[in-house]
Amino acid sequence: MTRVIERVRLQYQDRAKNSDKVYEIQLIEEDDGSFRVIGYNGRRGARLTPQPKTPLPVSYRTARDIFDKLQNTKLCHPRTPYRIVDRDIASRTTSDVLEATPTRVRPEGSVISQQEYSMTEAAGGAEITSAVTDTTLESKQPASYEPSYLDALEL
Repeated sequence: MTRVIERVRLQYQDRAKNSDKVYEIQLIEEDDGSFRVIGYNGRRGARLTPQPKTPLPVSYRTARDIFDKLQNTKLCHPRTPYRIVDRDIASRTTSDVLEATPTRVRPEGSVISQQEYSMTEAAGGAEITSAVTDTTLESKQPASYEPSYLDALEL
């Protein structure tokens, strides 16, 4: 069952031009854990027209970027700057929790569940490369790497 993770309602009104517009943006989680973004527009009081912004379901991070950029585009539009009327945020999802989970230094071969991404970072002078395989994050560290007390503070 799909569910709306976040919904923001925007409005633009210019009485001089007889303009009274509404724009609603929804961030939707699909059953399989992927996400979609849909915008709805129209005159206030009329039926809103859906405008899917993601033709296919995407990752949370991608959907979140699309949602935020679309909202900012509407709020900062030079001719028709909308304003936020209402915002609904559902309880945290598994994906939100994974997004908020800090990346920790792990011993060689350890695996943690995480969103899809890869990264390279320097820690204590050693380069640590992490790569995603499906939905797991595998840490590949040099054998000579020893975590410092500063690494522990970041955990």
